[in-house]
Parts: sequence; C-alpha cells; structure tokens
Amino acid sequence: MQKLSIKKWICGAPALLSGFCFAAASTAQPKPDRPNVIFILSDDHRYDAMGFTGKYPWLQTPNLDRIAQEGAYFKNAFVTISVCAPSRASFLTGMYPHTHGVASNQDERECNWEKTPSFGQYLHDSGYRTGYIGKWHMDHSNHNRPGWDFWASFSDQGKYYNNQITVNGEDRFEPDYVTDVLTRYAVEFLKTDDDRPFLLYLSHKALHAPFTPAERYQDLYRDQHLPDTANRTYDLAGKPEWQRRASPQASVFVNQRIEHAAKLPVTGPVSPHFEQQFFDYLRTLSAVDESIGTIFQTLEKQGKLDNTLLIYAGDNGFMFGEHRRGDKRVAYEESIRIPFLMRWPKGIPAGTVIEQPVLNIDLAPTLLELAGCKPPQPEMQGQSLCKLRTNENTPWRDSFLYTYFRDLQPVIPTLVGYRTERYILVNSLFREGDLQELYDLQNDPQQLNNLFYNPEYEAVRRQLEQQMEQEKEHLHFVADVPEPCPDRFRTPPCGKLFNFRNTDPGRQHGSSFAAGTQIKYPANRDLVFSEPVFRIQMSVTAQRDGIIASQGDDVMGYIAAVSGGKLRFILFRGPHRYILESEKSVLGRPCTAVAEFDNGLKIATLRVDDQPVQSLRIANTYPRDFHTKGTVTLGRTPDYFKELQRVGLNGESFTGELHELMIGRNPAPTQPAN
Repeated sequence: MQKLSIKKWICGAPALLSGFCFAAASTAQPKPDRPNVIFILSDDHRYDAMGFTGKYPWLQTPNLDRIAQEGAYFKNAFVTISVCAPSRASFLTGMYPHTHGVASNQDERECNWEKTPSFGQYLHDSGYRTGYIGKWHMDHSNHNRPGWDFWASFSDQGKYYNNQITVNGEDRFEPDYVTDVLTRYAVEFLKTDDDRPFLLYLSHKALHAPFTPAERYQDLYRDQHLPDTANRTYDLAGKPEWQRRASPQASVFVNQRIEHAAKLPVTGPVSPHFEQQFFDYLRTLSAVDESIGTIFQTLEKQGKLDNTLLIYAGDNGFMFGEHRRGDKRVAYEESIRIPFLMRWPKGIPAGTVIEQPVLNIDLAPTLLELAGCKPPQPEMQGQSLCKLRTNENTPWRDSFLYTYFRDLQPVIPTLVGYRTERYILVNSLFREGDLQELYDLQNDPQQLNNLFYNPEYEAVRRQLEQQMEQEKEHLHFVADVPEPCPDRFRTPPCGKLFNFRNTDPGRQHGSSFAAGTQIKYPANRDLVFSEPVFRIQMSVTAQRDGIIASQGDDVMGYIAAVSGGKLRFILFRGPHRYILESEKSVLGRPCTAVAEFDNGLKIATLRVDDQPVQSLRIANTYPRDFHTKGTVTLGRTPDYFKELQRVGLNGESFTGELHELMIGRNPAPTQPAN
C-alpha cells in the first residue's frame, strides 16, 4: 500500500472534497452534489483481524481488503470506551459517553436525541434519505428512532437465528442467519427508487459472542492455530489486584472493597478455550465480509459505487487470552483499537494509510461536514477529518482520553486512561490502595511491564497525569454520569410505604414478631427497585447477630441484617452482592439506619443515626419495570436466597426489637401499616 499521512490525504484529495467542505462552511452557497454514505459497523471486531494486516496470513477477508486497497486504512483507530452501547452512541453523536449519557451496557440508557442528536438526524434534516438496519442496543428496545426514514432493528443483542425484527413499525419474524437477514434489508433500502442522496447505517450483531458462524463457513481454518504472543503467556505480577480476578464470575463487595471474587493464577498457561473461541469468531466474520461484497455488487449494478462513501468500523476491540482476559473494557490495545476503513474514489486516493490517531467520535462531525450540515449544537467532541483539508500545519490530536464506566463485570472498576503516541496512563477510580498503570508503548507494545511505580519514569508519569487532568477538565469529565433521560422512570416522587412504627407514644418497646413472619402486599410500582431512589429505613435495637428483613431473591433483592455486630444492607444483583456495612457495632443500643439505592447514578448509601457512613458504586442496576416479590420477610430469608455464608450470614434471625421499618421510594411519614 501507498503510505500517506492523513494531512497528505486530505490536501491531496480531488477538488470535490476540499471544495465541498468549503461549501459546507457557508449556508449561503447552494450545496453541490453530495456523496451517498454507507456506514457498516460490526460488533467486537478487533483491529488486527483483517486479511490485509498480515497478522494472520491465512485469514480471508477479501471485501474488507478491497476497501483498504481502494481507499484508506486508518492504522491507529480507537474507541473512547470499549463497550457496545456507549461506543455506538459515541459514533452516532460525536461525543464522549459522559456527555451523551450512555455510559454502560447494563442500565438500558439511551441518548436524549433532542439534546444530543445523531448524525442520522442531521443528514435527514439536510435532505438525505436515511436508513438504519441492525443492532441498536440502547434502551434494549427496537422501536423507530428519530432521523431514520427506514428502520429495521431487533431488541438488545438480537440472536444469530430466529429474530423478531421491527421494520418501519411492523414486527416480522426472521428465522434465517442474522447477518444475511440484515444484508437483505440493506439491499432493499439501496434499491429504493429515490433521487435524494442516501445514508445507510448497517449495524451488525456479528461478531458478538457467542460466536456463531453461518453454516457455510463452519469448516474454515480447521488446520490453523492461534499464534502465541508474549502478553498471552506472561505473569500478572505488577498488575492491579482487580486484574487478577475472574471478572465475569460471582463477586462480593463490602463498601468499596472486593471481599470475594475468584482469583486468576499469577502465572501459568492461558486457557485453551480461547483458541476455539477465536476461530469461531473469525468464521463469524466471514459472513460480514460477504455482506460487504453484496453491498459492493449492488452499488456497482446501480452505477453508484464511486459516488458512495463506504465506511467500515468495529464498535470496540476484543481479547482472546491477552493479559489472561477475554472480552474488552480494559485499556489494553487489543480492547481499545478498532478497524476503520473508508473508500470514496472522488475524495480518497487508493491505498492510503493514515497514521494519525482517529476516534469513534470523529465519524459524526466528518459526515456532517461532508454533507454540508450546519455546525451542530451542542458542539461535538470529535474532530472532522475535513479540518485538515487545506493546511499542512492544521493541528491534529496526538493524544486522547479513554474512559470506562463500571457495568456488567463489577470487578473491573471505572477506568480513565490517557494515551499518547508513546505512553498510556491508566487510573482505576474508586479502588483505594490498588495499583495504577503506565506503559511505554514504544518499548513495550504488548503492555507487559507496568512502569507507574518505576522511579526512572516519575517525571513522565507526572507530566502525563497533568495532561490527563487538563483533558478531563477540557471535556468536562465526570465519573458519575447523569441519566440522559431522567423522565423515563415515569414515577411520582413518593410511593407506597410500609411502616411498622409503634403508634403508642407511651410505649417504649418495639414490635414483636416470629422469625419468618411475612408481610404480603399486591404487586405495585411503589416498591420497585428500579425506581430512581429506593429506600429502606429502620429503627432497631439488636442484641444478637442475624437477619432483620429481606425482600426479593438472591438474583434481585436485598437483606437487612446484623453481622459481627455491624449493621449490613446487602443488595443482590445477578451473581454479585454489594454490602454496605456500618463502621461500629450496633449491638445493645437503639439505632436508626437509612439505606438508599439510586438506580440512576448507580450509588448506594448508608446512614446510621443520621450520620453518613458508607457509599458504594453499584455496577449492576435493577432492570426497568422489575417488580419485587410482593412479600417482605422478617427475621429470616425465604428459601430462594442461597449461599448466605458468602455475605456473612448464617440464616438465623436477629434478637432484639424492631421499632420502625419503612420501605419504598423517597419515604415520607405515613400511617402505620396494619
């Protein structure tokens, strides 16, 4: 391939690119002929899994190779967060996750499209015919979104077979292989007779796990092996403690401390299952590459290929045993780097290789400028590549901020990384006492040796820390990302409360009950954990450890108890347990406690005797519209709470007096329950 810098590419492009970009800057001039745009996004496609890179000599991706050979290969393309839904929102909006508000996969967030419109909305409003086909993932729903004339999508992740797809408001059952189905809808959109320029966003489910190739590709690469690399076999000495934990498995957190999570061996061979996964992953890629070939053929038959800007990218990277990990999320190269390709003969010389770092947030501003749209408000945080069209000295980034917000795998903390051409600095937030990370990518490209505590790199570390803080300030970074659509909870400020307060002011003793007493009530939204703030308030005098009250189950529920003399509120969410614990013993004295869980900010707090004691960030929120079991059990837990020993309980009831118990949303004084 011919190697050109991004500046030479823009400045050396034909007049259509530079002239069109100039026209976009002035709304007084008529818009010239604008290119059609096709953006193809795949899921979890790592940066080196393309045939032309040479990393895997036997890998066959002829159509991806064709885009690179006839267009531009962005050699250093990154995401600002390596998680599906947040990264996809960043592609659409040109903004960081802490700005558009979709900070994780887990809590069903969606951008506020009125405040942070997608590039689809902008191009639609400027005269493009727009189509969105495939995985959306935000809000875990598949209804039509603003800005798209044609819509075909499924809920959440979708499946490789047997999908329910909403096509322009109509539900259709599609039993066939999902990549083929989405390609069929894409061709249908392209063949629509319309004189307007078009924007097609084809968003594949593939290559997401479980990696499921189309039947026609199941026998590919049977005689090949996953090559060993140093970062698949090295030990984890010098790495943060959380990296030596098996993050997808069950875990227990007490306040902010990891109390239990399966440990990975510091040394030893990498798990052999990564090799089988890797080849199923590449076989799954083959249908995506074939889909690109179908798009090529359709455009060629229509005579539209060379006036169509064809873009391909992955939403984040993926690891297969590097650093003893699978999945993505962490700030390692295999996780944060993505494939990024463009083909447009009228604006991009064939065989261009671009060395400068580009980000997923750069796509939206680039498309807006090429389409002649007015500058967006609020301003996007990505940079349009068209900025480099005329001046070799136009500044371009040489560093960027990487972010990750704790979600489905709570062992992995919130991360903030700062990557330059040579170094990457990574801070683990809210994990006091754990190690931080610094790598010299020039001398250690596989990120084996953590230099954060190396005195020879102290000056480098301090400079990077200062630059990171400046970039965080510039981007208005926040670690606790506000809910972008707070009205989605659709609830009044206060709901039904259950209050066991003694109504006789002259009586000094609390209520008596037998262990296992159950208070039942009809299912209602007033006691739903997924509401903005769920509160448990009690006044109790405990003489002995044990369970005070419980609700829900060990998948979604809570227990209030005394353990080791300390008050414990335990939130159960999937395989993970989050424990708020008082600092001092509460035995033998009256105390009042309030535990709150803010489902929007994903923070739980504990107050004892009106004093703040602990706060804990929760990775796994409760699903919207999840209704708790209509029973509060006093003095013990029902049978569906398992493995109580893991959270410091033996199943016995506490001994003492319960003066008051109120549960609900933002409780206020009410009449005592009968």
